[in-house]
Amino acid sequence: MAKRVAGSLKHVLRVSRVAWYYGDDGTRAYVEMPYGNVRGLIAVNGKKIINLRDDGRDEFSPDVREKILSYGVALDAGWSCREEAYGMEINEAMRQSGYHHAVRHHDGRLAIQTVDEHRCTIFVDGEIRWTVKIHQAHTVIEELGLSMADGWYPVEKDLFKHYQVRRQA
Repeated sequence: MAKRVAGSLKHVLRVSRVAWYYGDDGTRAYVEMPYGNVRGLIAVNGKKIINLRDDGRDEFSPDVREKILSYGVALDAGWSCREEAYGMEINEAMRQSGYHHAVRHHDGRLAIQTVDEHRCTIFVDGEIRWTVKIHQAHTVIEELGLSMADGWYPVEKDLFKHYQVRRQA
């Protein structure tokens, strides 16, 4: 049976793509995070208030946070989910990523893209952190407390260009 996780919305979304909110005043909310071309949503008391799309960011924009708060939904407590096991093994995700050979971990903080046949670059929170030999990347991943066996998704964009554009914005 899956373990139940509770706390802030950010904490809950680290282990699941969906989260439920149960406020003390009876307010109920539901968040389903987007993935790839599949849109997500935020609903409060059964009414959809926001459509979400995967823009590569780790957290909601200030406008989205403000809208959630305007409905009386807290972001720092009251959220829960069942812990999910999702994603795939890193090498399988890399094979599926196509031209750019890039993957991201489901927690959103870590992404990796190959530079050439022998090296890859590891991004943490959208910033280049290391460029290492591919066969040494597992050491960095394990030191960050992540598994190579699951939780990885293919990325269909050039992360070098994507993160460069974000830094300039």
